[in-house]
Amino acid sequence: MLEEASCPCGSEKSYAQCCGVFHQGGGASTPELLMRSRYTAFVKGNIRYLQETWHPSTRPPLDLDGNPEWVKLQILESWQRNTKGYVHFRAFYQEQGVLQMMEEKSKFVYENGCWFYVEPENLKL
Repeated sequence: MLEEASCPCGSEKSYAQCCGVFHQGGGASTPELLMRSRYTAFVKGNIRYLQETWHPSTRPPLDLDGNPEWVKLQILESWQRNTKGYVHFRAFYQEQGVLQMMEEKSKFVYENGCWFYVEPENLKL
């Protein structure tokens, strides 16, 4: 059963017990949990969740056509202070049979009782 499979975010919990909770409307309590749930939304093609958790001030139109096959998420560092948070991560993906990686330090903000992704601070491809 799909809901029993390990969550793509790498938590070792089932999807239903991990990112599935957030995708069904539960709010992530930290920037790292939001980052993990957003990664899983990319894996599953969940545009609705990606849009809802992207801060309106920086949210672009989203189209996941050409979305690569996401393979693994690696959290390198995360922290939060008051209403600001950062998550430094690496995301590995397959494109045309070649394993590739993107690295980003993402900015997050806490507003109206929710964490939102704002934008990348650094992006390396």
